[in-house]
Amino acid sequence: MSDTPPEIQDLQRQLFFRMSPQQRFAHGMQQIEDVRRIAENSLRQAHPQASTAERKVLLLQRYYGHELSPETLRPAVSRCTATGSSGAEARHQPHQRRLTAGRAACRASTSGAGRRL
Repeated sequence: MSDTPPEIQDLQRQLFFRMSPQQRFAHGMQQIEDVRRIAENSLRQAHPQASTAERKVLLLQRYYGHELSPETLRPAVSRCTATGSSGAEARHQPHQRRLTAGRAACRASTSGAGRRL
């Protein structure tokens, strides 16, 4: 289901295919980050009293609860509730490094530096 008119979808598709692989990667990483942030904000609004660890568990259940059994989720939930916010920040650092590297690759490709022939 889409509320975007077909001619606009075609234009978006054309613009996307004009991007370099690095730009597409950076764009995709940004979309993933945006969706994660939206999901976290909706959980924060729905459960304002929930701790950071409880919101992590809710996020896991939202993303994976329909695909994974409770027994499979239990170890991840235990890790979420056992670590403080510093543990969460440490786990997000590799993702942030990939996102930053993707953005840098995008900037390099648009400036002409680092292009492969």
